[in-house]
Amino acid sequence: MTQEQFDLGFVEAAAKERSEPDLGEVREDAQALIDAARSVSAEAPWDAAKLRYNRLIFPHLVSWLPAEEAKQLCFAFEAEARRIEQLLAA
Repeated sequence: MTQEQFDLGFVEAAAKERSEPDLGEVREDAQALIDAARSVSAEAPWDAAKLRYNRLIFPHLVSWLPAEEAKQLCFAFEAEARRIEQLLAA
């Protein structure tokens, strides 16, 4: 039995699944993160580490989406991140 016969295509299918995320899920995750940022207030703040982490991961998350859509989502997230930054400075 060859390796190809043994794999039965599962390895290729798994590799494809890992390399191409569901864009609907990416959009949902991005919107959920924007919504979470919008809910941040002085009474329920993010700390500086959480803000840094989310600023780091957000562009990577939306990089799977079409460029213009990713740009718009990054703009919306960054607006909230700046607002949170001001809350942290106060």
